[in-house]
Amino acid sequence: MLILCKSFLKFEFNPLRKYFSIKHLINSAHKAKSGLGRQIGGMNINDGELRKIYLTSKSAPARIVFLVNIKEALFIPVLFRLKNNFIGQNMTNKNPDFVNTFKKSLAKIRIDLENGNFDIEKI
Repeated sequence: MLILCKSFLKFEFNPLRKYFSIKHLINSAHKAKSGLGRQIGGMNINDGELRKIYLTSKSAPARIVFLVNIKEALFIPVLFRLKNNFIGQNMTNKNPDFVNTFKKSLAKIRIDLENGNFDIEKI
């Protein structure tokens, strides 16, 4: 299942809506589900992993990071940035800007999950 939290949609997806659609998110979740993309290590994620997927549209390349729980087949997008963005250029645990932004986004997502502020797409 693809879990689309309201905070992700508001702060990460909506600014890129002129380049990407929900269909792009679903397709990227399919890629993560099939094991494509790169795992981001060193982030202390319990019961899951972070997977970075590369996306392209006619106008712009981007990167999306999913929190993946393989056991429960849950895919939660956390960050979505254009490749030329200072975070999108280097989405690794060695980039302090990425780590800080990821932690802030993950905190918002946890609140959304606790409060039921999310939509579900089957993948």
